[in-house]
Amino acid sequence: AILEPTWGAGHPDWAAAAERGARAVLDVSNDTLVVVGGVDFGLDLSRVRHRPLTAIPPHRLLYSIHQYSWSCPRCETYDDFEARLNETWGYVRFERLAAVMLGEFGTDRDTFLRPPDDPQA
Repeated sequence: AILEPTWGAGHPDWAAAAERGARAVLDVSNDTLVVVGGVDFGLDLSRVRHRPLTAIPPHRLLYSIHQYSWSCPRCETYDDFEARLNETWGYVRFERLAAVMLGEFGTDRDTFLRPPDDPQA
């Protein structure tokens, strides 16, 4: 069985693993920037508020997030999209919890090839 990592809420605990890995790297090179991706294929940092990575010095921590057109399947308006971003990772930056890098982003080619009047567009 494949276990999907959680962020401090079960096993395997990605937050704890990231802290262990960061400590191992920083013990060897304490001036390294540690980049930590979210769970759910890098799409989700929503649990950072409840389980921040306190074992990594804030000036050495950079969260990486992925954002794709299919990351918000029920977003019908920009407001829906903005709310989804804020829920999953935007708040980390806006509340100044840590720095966030958009590590991957994109869309599927079919979105741009559909005519504007297509009901699936």
